[in-house]
Amino acid sequence: MGVILVVAGIGGRMSLLVNYVKMDVGSLVAAHQLSLANYVAHDIEEKIGQRQALLKRLAARLPVAALSDPSRLALWLRERQDEFPLFSRGYVAVRGDGAGILGEYPGSGYSAPAAGHGDQGYRDSDWFQAARNGAEITIGQIGPSGPGSSGPGGEKILVMAAPVRDEAGRVVAVLAGRTALSASGFLDLVQEKPEGETGGFLLVSPRDGVIVAASDSQDILKPMPSPGVNALFDLMAAGSRGTVTATGMQGDEELAAIVPVPVVGWVLVAHLPAEQAFRSVAGVRHFIIVGGFLTGGVFVLFVAGTLPRFFRPLTDASRQMRRMADGEIELTPLPIARMDEVGDLVHGFNHLLDKLRQNEERMAHMAHHDALTGLPNRAMFEDRLYQAAARAERSGAGFGLLFIDLDGFKPINDRHGHKAGDEVLRLVAVLLASALRRTDTVARIGGDEFAILLEGPDDIRAAAVAVAGKCVETMAPPMYVDGITLHVGLSIGIACYPEDGREAEHLLAAADRAMYAAKNRKQGIRTG
Repeated sequence: MGVILVVAGIGGRMSLLVNYVKMDVGSLVAAHQLSLANYVAHDIEEKIGQRQALLKRLAARLPVAALSDPSRLALWLRERQDEFPLFSRGYVAVRGDGAGILGEYPGSGYSAPAAGHGDQGYRDSDWFQAARNGAEITIGQIGPSGPGSSGPGGEKILVMAAPVRDEAGRVVAVLAGRTALSASGFLDLVQEKPEGETGGFLLVSPRDGVIVAASDSQDILKPMPSPGVNALFDLMAAGSRGTVTATGMQGDEELAAIVPVPVVGWVLVAHLPAEQAFRSVAGVRHFIIVGGFLTGGVFVLFVAGTLPRFFRPLTDASRQMRRMADGEIELTPLPIARMDEVGDLVHGFNHLLDKLRQNEERMAHMAHHDALTGLPNRAMFEDRLYQAAARAERSGAGFGLLFIDLDGFKPINDRHGHKAGDEVLRLVAVLLASALRRTDTVARIGGDEFAILLEGPDDIRAAAVAVAGKCVETMAPPMYVDGITLHVGLSIGIACYPEDGREAEHLLAAADRAMYAAKNRKQGIRTG
């Protein structure tokens, strides 16, 4: 009877303890899922907000006189695409009455987001109707098939539109920007497959009834399940937000975090199968039950004497995990008293914590750095440029901006392949960084274009010219890539605050123009 009572006590105690640990681990995983979903949703909202702000600004600045001059309008649209390449598939300007297309860049090849083809499709589209009726900014519908903004080969396009008004405030045209859903740097965080066997993200548009993007490529542009078919989508449609437990797309129970993306009316879902989240807890439960009942009869006295000491580290670890889940202390690895079953559980928790931290750091780095060269990307560079302008406005000091384009890079890609071109870009990044001070910023802002931000010297223009010369000298020697001798030159444009502008956009545009002027002089181009 004593053996039976002890074994029953061990079983009951272990059951309660495992449930307690499962609850704590579940709270931690749910908190991580919610944090991850908020981070990705904020990234999406920021990117869409940037595009909306840019489109509104361009619609307000579009010269009304250019609407009657197709060549001038096409040139204007092309220059805007070159300066602000946020819309991967360019712009289209439609007449205010919808009777025709005034200008488009790049050229045709994109069907209107409505049934039919040609100009009539634009006239009947939801984004055109909304913009023509005075909406400051509107986003077109996305459909899994049939009507929808599509590019060549069925590529799905997100369309944003803004009205163009004349001096009297009348809508004379609609300017639309087009971004491919699969465009690099747009929905990458959603469509990237996370570490692990299953789980990931779903980006849903309840208005359009479609899954816009997903970690599993098979779910992209699928229609939303009908009400009553899938519990997770039913909760989302009912307005549930935060962390929930429900049946997912594959029919299994999942831990999910539901976060809205208000600027566009979408909803982001970060989901993880419950079985995967609690796999280590299930293994511990099985081990404890089997081991306890097999050895309990033989070692009941020994276990009764050592039980409190044996489980003290696990209790301490559980208490620490609960405090972490409640936010009382920071997420830190738990101490391992000894490498037994309890130590293995704590080690597994520490491993999970390390993986979560690595994923967060990796995604934060990806959001602000170029994946090929490791340099700051355009978003991070523009942020530093805005900060430099704000500091200069307060202190009255100047700073310089160098806009760099590689000469002879396209032939390298054409003759030797993109692998050699990528290696050249990495070498250029290293060489440019070596020519600068640690306080200066060098970034890759797209393709074969780099930018440098200089702060500090009193004579900033002279310092910028000196740095430009040093960069050119650094790039003068040939490069050796896979046994091939390559030569790459630089075309550099310089803009200084405040002589060339006080706004970050104006400085970027001035440096870009100066760079193209330098490139044209090298190629012997004459205009006029």
